[in-house]
Amino acid sequence: SGAQSKTSDLLVSTIEGAGIEPPSVNELEPKFGRETLTLLRHLERQGLVVQVEDTRFYSPKAVRDLTERLEKAMAGRSEVPPAELREPLGFSRKFLIPFLEYCDRKGLTARQGNGRVWKGR
Repeated sequence: SGAQSKTSDLLVSTIEGAGIEPPSVNELEPKFGRETLTLLRHLERQGLVVQVEDTRFYSPKAVRDLTERLEKAMAGRSEVPPAELREPLGFSRKFLIPFLEYCDRKGLTARQGNGRVWKGR
């Protein structure tokens, strides 16, 4: 509907504006309503957002930027502990671990010992 389209546009704008630390679905629902998760899943199918966690969606640009930072931080290293990736990625553990798990699922990284290794694109 027209209202859903307008809400979807506002959702995308909000997520893009949040950069690398986007709000969760629970944080978005008071402003965008109960259909927020449904709209976000629709936007993901369109490639306008990326679901990194069950309840957190990022802009494709933020995911690309973070992936590039991660690759640079891990270049030439065999195993990198998560604590050493917080600074290069620029966010707290709250966002770090779920993002690393997303990268594991996508095959970009793999858990090994006490850290992660870069697997590549």
